[in-house]
Amino acid sequence: MLQRTARLMPAPHREKYAMLYYALIFLVVGLMAGDLNLAGVSAVAVQIS
Repeated sequence: MLQRTARLMPAPHREKYAMLYYALIFLVVGLMAGDLNLAGVSAVAVQIS
C-alpha cells in the first residue's frame, strides 16, 4: 500500500519543468498548425509558447 501511494505523489521535477513542458507543447501545436496553413491558430500558439 505504501508503494501505491508513493506513486500518486507528484515528482519534484514535474513542478520545476511544468512551464517548459507547456511551452514546448504550444510550440509543437503552433508549428503543426503553421504547416497546415492555419495562420490564426499558429500565431496564437506560438505567441503563447
